[in-house]
Amino acid sequence: MSTRPSTTTSDLTLEHAFSLQLVHALLINSKLVVLANAFQANTPTSQFQ
Repeated sequence: MSTRPSTTTSDLTLEHAFSLQLVHALLINSKLVVLANAFQANTPTSQFQ
């Protein structure tokens, strides 16, 4: 591990970027869920039948 410091740092950077991407995707997902819930609440149920 001490013989390859560059690979460990790049691995940490990749892991950090992946976690950021995951958090970003989760935020977008929750926003879409909130928007869908608000749309369903504002839409009369007669349109879905």
